[in-house]
Amino acid sequence: MKHTNKSLSFILLAALLMLSFISCRNKGRVVEPKYDNAHATLQQSTHNFGTLSFSQHEVDHEFTLINDGGEKLEITNVVNHCHCTYVDYDHAPIKPGHATTLKVYLDVDDLSTGSFIRDIDVETNGGTVRIMLEGQKE
Repeated sequence: MKHTNKSLSFILLAALLMLSFISCRNKGRVVEPKYDNAHATLQQSTHNFGTLSFSQHEVDHEFTLINDGGEKLEITNVVNHCHCTYVDYDHAPIKPGHATTLKVYLDVDDLSTGSFIRDIDVETNGGTVRIMLEGQKE
């Protein structure tokens, strides 16, 4: 009986250590990689700011860029098609299955009155993704 309890304790300890190792290995992972190479996907690609007033000089929104590929993803270029937008992001490579935040700023003062749509292209070694900002300025 004494050996059985020790054996059971050893098996439980080993299982706990293995579970701990697996959870540490996947720490921070958002998705399981679907592709062999790096691959860029946006969790959400469009944001509607609604109606903006002239008193809101700058607004922002965060987008999540996911690497659902099997190699590190690197942002190589961000193309703002309007000088009214700016993107702030971590320049470190994104591990397979992980994500990073892209904080997009919109300068309301540079917008004309009426409806607007602004595009931003995020170029990576795993493809280009497009962010669309829309809304209306009073």
